Amino acid sequence: MTEKKNKTNNGTYKILSAALVIASAVLVALSFVAFSYAKYVTEISGGDLPYEVQTPFSVKSQQELFNAIASGYGYVRLSNELDAPIIMTGDSLDLKSNLTIDLNGKEIQRNSRDSLLSVPAGTTFTVVDTAGGVLFIIL
Repeated sequence: MTEKKNKTNNGTYKILSAALVIASAVLVALSFVAFSYAKYVTEISGGDLPYEVQTPFSVKSQQELFNAIASGYGYVRLSNELDAPIIMTGDSLDLKSNLTIDLNGKEIQRNSRDSLLSVPAGTTFTVVDTAGGVLFIIL
């Protein structure tokens, strides 16, 4: 009787161990998916909610990028349709509010030694590249 009970306990132990290993693997996989997705979402504090997810404003040209920054957009993404770098010319822009620019695997170039943006105190300028996984934050 004792031998049969030990076999039953061993069988139960093996089943519980296997279930624990499977549950751990599923938890790790779900965590990886959640954190991978989260790196592509930009959360900016503000409004009535503690965090507000912003949809990026897509730009296809130098003029559209200039207008988006000058208009105070909070999240700007370079379009997939760009074939060449955006070359910014002209005067430096004063940042009116926090700004995140997603390079989306593309480039922004400046043809002048002057700064592209003037970032006032209390404003954050963030550059991300969701296509390449790069993040720069300029306070």
